Amino acid sequence: CEGHTEAEVRRRIEQKVQKTAKQQESPMLLSR
Repeated sequence: CEGHTEAEVRRRIEQKVQKTAKQQESPMLLSR
């Protein structure tokens, strides 16, 4: 059964990208 729709998967990927971006941003801000 397909419980995950394309939109759901895309939204999950976006959340993951945002999380990784935030993790990469924090050290950059600290180094500045």
